[in-house]
Amino acid sequence: MKPNKVQRFRIESTFDLMEISALSSDERDAVDAALREQLKSTNPKWQVGVGIGAATGEVIATYNQDLGPDKHAEQVAVSEFYHQLPPGSQIKVLALAGAREGEKVIRCDTPYGDDVEFKDVDCSIWMCGKCLEFVYDCSANVSDITIILVAVTGQVLKTSLRSLFPRPHSSFTVPLAEKDGKLYPVPSTQEHKGNASGNGAH
Repeated sequence: MKPNKVQRFRIESTFDLMEISALSSDERDAVDAALREQLKSTNPKWQVGVGIGAATGEVIATYNQDLGPDKHAEQVAVSEFYHQLPPGSQIKVLALAGAREGEKVIRCDTPYGDDVEFKDVDCSIWMCGKCLEFVYDCSANVSDITIILVAVTGQVLKTSLRSLFPRPHSSFTVPLAEKDGKLYPVPSTQEHKGNASGNGAH
């Protein structure tokens, strides 16, 4: 009798545990911005800051404030990125720093050693499925994005959007709205559903 399994596929995902000082200058700028913005958050559950670095060197950063599935810091930051920068701007790196209300992002004095296992690296906050899909839908003009998560030790875990979201499904491109003569993505699930055909701007 033949086994039911036809094939087993293994997908490689890469995560580099690094010191912030070992990052490139544009990556450090995004991390520093995320850490600064995180301190401004008044979200009652998770206080998160995000720094997004553009391919041209600019950094757009913001934080979460309100509760809601379409108000996560990553979604707000991506929307601000396209709102503030010229149409066609490309996301190069997204840095994320967060902690529960009342906690500090960096709260451990002992850095991880070279024997640490992936499961033991604590970044406090990880990108949820909603935000992974949102960032993917908003970045169709680039092949991948560097994702950097700040760990509780002050080190960072560097990976990529494709490592976190290897086979994304997307039935549409996030719709863009015009404001003050610029286009930016609309972070609203209901509006996404209503514009499922997308506009192809990204």
